[in-house]
Amino acid sequence: MRNEGYKTEKSKELFEIATRNIAGGVGSIARSVGAGFTPYPIFMDHGEGSHIFDVDGNEYIDYILAFGPLLLGHKPKAIFDSVFDTVQKRGSMLGLAHPLEWEVAELIKSAVPSIDLVRFGNSGTEVDMSAIRLARAFTGKEKIIRFEGHYHGWSDMLHFSASPPLSPPGVAGLEEFPNTVFQTPGTPKCLADTIIIQPWNRPEILERTIKRRKDEIAAIITEPVMGNCGCIPPNEGYLQFLREITEKNDILLIFDEVITGFRLSYGGAQGYYNIKPDLTTFAKALGAGFPIAAFGGRGDIMKLIAENKVHHSGTYNTNLVVMAAAKAVLKELSNPDVYKKLFDTAEQVKKGIEKILNDNGIPVICQGVGPMWQFWFSERPITNYREAIQYADADLYHKFYLEMIKKGVYFHPNQLENWFISTVHTREDVEETLNRTEDAVKELKKKI
Repeated sequence: MRNEGYKTEKSKELFEIATRNIAGGVGSIARSVGAGFTPYPIFMDHGEGSHIFDVDGNEYIDYILAFGPLLLGHKPKAIFDSVFDTVQKRGSMLGLAHPLEWEVAELIKSAVPSIDLVRFGNSGTEVDMSAIRLARAFTGKEKIIRFEGHYHGWSDMLHFSASPPLSPPGVAGLEEFPNTVFQTPGTPKCLADTIIIQPWNRPEILERTIKRRKDEIAAIITEPVMGNCGCIPPNEGYLQFLREITEKNDILLIFDEVITGFRLSYGGAQGYYNIKPDLTTFAKALGAGFPIAAFGGRGDIMKLIAENKVHHSGTYNTNLVVMAAAKAVLKELSNPDVYKKLFDTAEQVKKGIEKILNDNGIPVICQGVGPMWQFWFSERPITNYREAIQYADADLYHKFYLEMIKKGVYFHPNQLENWFISTVHTREDVEETLNRTEDAVKELKKKI
């Protein structure tokens, strides 16, 4: 369905009402005007499979997929059946131990070889915090290396240099010696001293830093594929380099697989790249839209939690609703044919749109891994945050977004986000996406 005579008047009206009741008019900065949803966010009504529908009746082929959780599409029947059946028979939560806890943990262990023991939470931010606490407790060291442009949740513990301003000069520092930049007011200044910022995909700089400061560093935390600065894969051999240099210097390696977990393969990015970190965090795809997260890793590290030496708790942890969802999700994803279809479908969309744009004289490079990617409006590949800011045309990308939503293709308006695809996107969706892209690019060229 194409959105002829595209209008979003009801969204505009609802946003005006929402701003009188909700700070910023939305529930998260990620879907705010400041994140690129201009002139106002489009208010959605419901989703079905690979499509999403707004309050004005417009229908879109959905490539934002709730920022990643909907790997199985909107309203996946097997997951909903599992949840509804569990709630009807057992309730929504027990607050005490129950069999679904270890059943889901066992499935995660079978999928991800680096995991000996697991604990559960409710969000990516929360489990990243737990992994950092564990790393510090296990090593007896305090400092954490995190990479510029990566995102590990919004806690005071880690929310630095996720998107530092490169202007005026000096705020973020030189690439070789980046500053630790506060991402938000309200963060205690003392916490900046516990973080060491490094550029992504620059092994020589990291090696120099570790050589000087290895006795202070508890862990390196990294997204194995940058997913919060557009989509930037690791350079060839980079993840192996991280594994080797951390092992050599008694530093733990933490993979933040909140986005990549169970998306790039059943074993996540670590399965795809064949790297075993010491600790891993998961969320998003694990719940297919239900709020569950998990962290786990080596038994000798997780033992600190098992023995109550490191605190971890949560009233809503492992509630019946999310555990029923996760169990069903993992069963669905255990079929290897799922990933072949995901990668094949994604490749058709990526190559098709990239070709359309380039054939129309708009330089674009598509970067990504399987079902997550970004179209960089750039004449050169993007390998880290600073290159994304300096070389990619964010304004042109946003104009592309505005033309595409009119044609009924929905994705995030900010180039520093991702496109996602689900298991239920069809060949017809791909063909229609490419046809609509042809039409959108014709309109785009009139405005540039």
